[in-house]
Amino acid sequence: MTDESRVAYVSGETDAIEPRPDSPSRFDLFLLLAIVPVLAALYWRSSWEMYKVWSMQDSYYSHGFLIPLISLGIVWVKRDVIARAPRDTTVSGYGWVAGGVLLLLLGDFLGFRVLGQLSIIPVLTGILLLLVGRTITKALWFPLAFLVFMVPIPPSLTQSVAFQLKVVAAELAVRLARGLTLPMVRDGSFIHFNGDQLQVGEVCGGLRSLISLMAIGALATYFSHSRPWARVLLLLLTVPIAVAANVTRIFVLCVVGYFYGSKIAAGRVHDISGLLIFVVAFILFFILEAWLRRVAAMPETDEPVQEAPVPSKPVRTSRKLTRFAILLTLLVAATAGHLTILNAQAEAAQGVPIETTLKVPERIGTYKQIGADAEIDDHTKRALETSTILIRGYRSTQGWPVQLTIVYAGKTRRSLHFPEICLTGGGWEVQRKDTVPVGILFEAKRLVLTKGDSREAVLYWFKTGETLTGNYFVNAFYWARNQLTFGSPTSAMIKLTTPIPKGQGAEEAAFSELEAFAMQFAPVLRESVP
Repeated sequence: MTDESRVAYVSGETDAIEPRPDSPSRFDLFLLLAIVPVLAALYWRSSWEMYKVWSMQDSYYSHGFLIPLISLGIVWVKRDVIARAPRDTTVSGYGWVAGGVLLLLLGDFLGFRVLGQLSIIPVLTGILLLLVGRTITKALWFPLAFLVFMVPIPPSLTQSVAFQLKVVAAELAVRLARGLTLPMVRDGSFIHFNGDQLQVGEVCGGLRSLISLMAIGALATYFSHSRPWARVLLLLLTVPIAVAANVTRIFVLCVVGYFYGSKIAAGRVHDISGLLIFVVAFILFFILEAWLRRVAAMPETDEPVQEAPVPSKPVRTSRKLTRFAILLTLLVAATAGHLTILNAQAEAAQGVPIETTLKVPERIGTYKQIGADAEIDDHTKRALETSTILIRGYRSTQGWPVQLTIVYAGKTRRSLHFPEICLTGGGWEVQRKDTVPVGILFEAKRLVLTKGDSREAVLYWFKTGETLTGNYFVNAFYWARNQLTFGSPTSAMIKLTTPIPKGQGAEEAAFSELEAFAMQFAPVLRESVP
């Protein structure tokens, strides 16, 4: 191969190169297409679950529909390079496929759907290595890796991350307003001004824009003509750019609310300001990328001239068919195992309701119900992915009030979360947190909350099957253990709260009351919550 043709191959100017005798053929394309029905059967459930998340109202992943299309678009752009790349298949692809399949089956057993959704990436990588070779797979590394942006983060993580981003953005917006002599106060997720207030919702917290802008940042990094360190910097700065854009949005809403009222700010202005995030982010992004391209441009001399890959010995049709048959057998076996696990779990969960009526009595030991159960709004039900939520007040014979909250998740864990997230979102601050035994029955998590001059005692724990624990991760372990043994697990979160009056020893008295209620409620819990 001449130096001119070698440089042309490296730079992508492939018009000067004749198609290689060992490059992918129509037969190779036929083999790839023949795999599609098996992959569809293997990943129909994961694809459907991702689709449901993408299409949810106020979803953090509404951009998920675009990610596979963008990856396919990049493949199309590189089609000439792919057509002329050498055919250097490798049996190492079996390892990638096997690893992806194990990840999928592990996700089935543990109920972690994100593992099954992520497994499509190593499986596709392995298929490409086996059928079209290392060179083409290496050329397609970015469209393969880019698929990670379509996989939704588990709700147990998004709830925590979204809250932290929301608090940071709201605090920065309030400080900016104060800097402009607009008096405002942040109280949890609420911003108070002029006797009015705005609530910073979950979607307004900035997680959606952060995830979307990280995908855009990855694209900009891939196509940027700057040096590697500049590309990494561009990707890392996606996070502060997203936060800055969201702070700008909240600040604008606060200013509008300050002068025109919260109703106007939370109306059409709120909807229009959603576009403001991306306008501000895109401006910052393009300014930064243009600057990096100028100060850290990749000179043509920095592009190493590499030898074009040595053509591999053409693979005989019989060997191609043998590899294809082994791959197909592996995928069919994985599909059979996948469906077997799902069917076994479905049979084990028969009779376990997703939602139910919690038959909690009006009188629990020395405590009697006061008032009616709280009404649960649709937003809360959608956020917790369950309609079975009980919030009820009780009072002891000595007059001490206790509020009981039960969130029933049925046969999934998706409705369960750390109660601290909701409490701090409502303006409470966690002053102290520890784990305490509730008699000899189980351990629970204990919180001391403060908001202004008010203090509150909280005791909460989780129930999976017959197991009670105050540790979220231990509860997840028990749920996974039941999944592994094809049991019929049900999950619920139980929370008790009571105000802490002023005075010496009041805190100990409040927690003693909660523990007394918990011990009297424990036998009832096993009967009233499946």
